[in-house]
Amino acid sequence: MDEREGKGISIRPPGLKIMLVVFGVGVILGASALWVWQASQERPRPVTIPRALESFSPGVVAYFVIPGDETPLLRQLWQGKPPAESVGSIAFFLVNHETEGFLALYARDPHLGCFVQWQKASERFYNPCHGETYTKAGQCMFGPCPRSLDRFVLELREGDLIVHLDRLMPGPPRLEPGQGTPTPAVPGPPR
Repeated sequence: MDEREGKGISIRPPGLKIMLVVFGVGVILGASALWVWQASQERPRPVTIPRALESFSPGVVAYFVIPGDETPLLRQLWQGKPPAESVGSIAFFLVNHETEGFLALYARDPHLGCFVQWQKASERFYNPCHGETYTKAGQCMFGPCPRSLDRFVLELREGDLIVHLDRLMPGPPRLEPGQGTPTPAVPGPPR
């Protein structure tokens, strides 16, 4: 019998301490790996549009659907409680506006998350769910829209246009008649 046992000191097998340390390290490594995996899944990658300055003349509106999870975007815009379901892709309109340059407008309206449609004849975006109408620059003109269409950050790099799908800015405030227009993220080609 060990002398220490009689003095109120308990003796544990040395393997138990090692097992607890290994278990703790395993939990930390597992949680870290899960966090890294989740972060990599939630960040949509930027999209490069080659030779955008040459390919998209002023006035052009093009619709893009990029495979990817838009859930983080929906959470970001609606403070974690998105009103709309993710559809497994990210949709946006690339607009080369005559006066405002390039804009990448998120295709979901900021009211309840319905997809807007481009109406070429009237040169307006229209929400078939609730009737909101937006200008070619994404500014709210009519309907219950709380703000203008949300925009992705754009970057011009060596003639290519980079659309940062992981960086979405809330649309500018709803404009009233006579107010100015917001500035574009990337100016269009010289005219």
